[in-house]
Amino acid sequence: MGFSLSEDHFLFRLGEHFHEEGDIEEEENRRKENLSIKEKIKEGYLIESAVVTIVNEEQIVVDISDAECNLSDGSALKILELKNGIKAKGTLLSSDGQYLSVESIGWRPNMGDKVSLVKHFTAFDFLIMRRTDDFYRLLRTKKNVDIVEQKLNGTLGTIQFSVPTVMKLGNLDTSQIDAINQCLGDDPVSLVQGPPGTGKTFFAAHLSKYLLDRGYEILVTAFTHDAINNILTKTLEMGAPVSKIGTKSKCSEVLLASRKEKISTTVKGKTVVGMTIHEFLKNHKKFDFILVDEASQMDMVSGIHFLASSTKTIFIGDDMQLPNIPKIPNTEFSISIFDLLLKVYKASPLLTTYRFNQRICDYISPNFYYGKLTCSDSVKSKHLEIPIGLDFSQFKVLTKEILKEPLVFINTEEEVEFLINKEQAGLIADLVEDFLSLGIEKDEIGVIAPNNMQLNFIRKVLSARKLDWKGIKIETVNKFQGLQKEIILYSSVITKIGSEKAKYDFFFDIRRFNVAVSRAKKMAIVLGNKNLIAQAARLTPEGEKIADFLNWSIIVNNLKVN
Repeated sequence: MGFSLSEDHFLFRLGEHFHEEGDIEEEENRRKENLSIKEKIKEGYLIESAVVTIVNEEQIVVDISDAECNLSDGSALKILELKNGIKAKGTLLSSDGQYLSVESIGWRPNMGDKVSLVKHFTAFDFLIMRRTDDFYRLLRTKKNVDIVEQKLNGTLGTIQFSVPTVMKLGNLDTSQIDAINQCLGDDPVSLVQGPPGTGKTFFAAHLSKYLLDRGYEILVTAFTHDAINNILTKTLEMGAPVSKIGTKSKCSEVLLASRKEKISTTVKGKTVVGMTIHEFLKNHKKFDFILVDEASQMDMVSGIHFLASSTKTIFIGDDMQLPNIPKIPNTEFSISIFDLLLKVYKASPLLTTYRFNQRICDYISPNFYYGKLTCSDSVKSKHLEIPIGLDFSQFKVLTKEILKEPLVFINTEEEVEFLINKEQAGLIADLVEDFLSLGIEKDEIGVIAPNNMQLNFIRKVLSARKLDWKGIKIETVNKFQGLQKEIILYSSVITKIGSEKAKYDFFFDIRRFNVAVSRAKKMAIVLGNKNLIAQAARLTPEGEKIADFLNWSIIVNNLKVN
């Protein structure tokens, strides 16, 4: 008789929930695919006319400077050459608000050609069904179900590996060494909590090399390709061989020589392997150790695949940074695999940040990490340097008082139109001009907003002012996780509870706010409405952590866009 789960089993119910989420995602994609041309233009999903500016083997670049754009990296595109009616398909590699870089197979336009581009919402719907089928396939054997269930409940017992613990490993600090030794222990699951700037990538690379040197098969995986690329790059720098599995476009330049389309599922590997869940399901094999980075963003189903496919699974995450975003919120299955395992296993915390100064740490630590996060002596006194005799009359926003403070809140009043705050965009452009005049390098300025529409409008304002802003990182909170800059400018967008009330939990999620502010090494400037921020405790869970920012920052009122 074949094995089957009872309908009240947690994993069966998770499968049903996952299937329902897939149905919702498909329905949402179909609805967006069927939007009218006018609606797609308004939402930024359709660019009626763009000019091809670069054509080579790697990419096709088009100028979209006259269009609203709400396309994100990885979006599937339907392309139409307006002159001759040729149709093509492509994938968006990157966007800076003025230009789109597109990867396309078999389409080679000419320079100067005009094209239209529209997001193909249903292009990847076949993957939704495949993900569901893969999960149900995992549950067909009692062995898999028992392993997953016991790992989730903490009842599996000990594993048979005998890996020596360490007293010292490279330049790892005390809390990092403690976490390494927990990961080398005989529990089948280990959790590591890594607050901002505590060296999660450095930690994961050291651990991966240490295990590989002792003959174990290692997989590094994460929610994003960037996180995997970062760990593999650091591991490679330490002298360990690596293999990145997947397409060329998702592989960083330094890893191209190590890229493979697939791995052997039978031959013992001799490199640290890196791939996402999608590649893993196509190259499925059992590993000795699987290291899951960004585990706080990973859904339960993906995490369970890794639990079933490794002797020991190590989850590195931070429940106070970006969360998993479910299609169906507020259910027992809506949390990440990291949050689920935290109910059973104690996380080993990394306790020293090497990113931001003491003032920023004084806000971050008590609000998000129970006051246990400490600031390394190497960074605690680092502030922006103000040149002697600086003429402040040249600046549009910056004053001596502002520059002396690592945390700044700029109060804005203008209401939002279509998730765009023009006042905040203008003030950010003023600040960018000021900081460039101060001599701050462009690659040390970061501009963050919760949504793509606001970011693309900010890029347009900067371009309209003829500013040479290329090199400044302008991205969503999600794209900034894992990054750091000397100065962070954060546009919170909404300024009142009204038409955007339903989106308040998204725009003022405490974990998103933590990520935005903690990207800064020396200075974080938040633009928003102080009355709205002050109400955060009432409007969103644990919102007092956001409201407390006002107590730690200098508040600037009555600024006008120049």
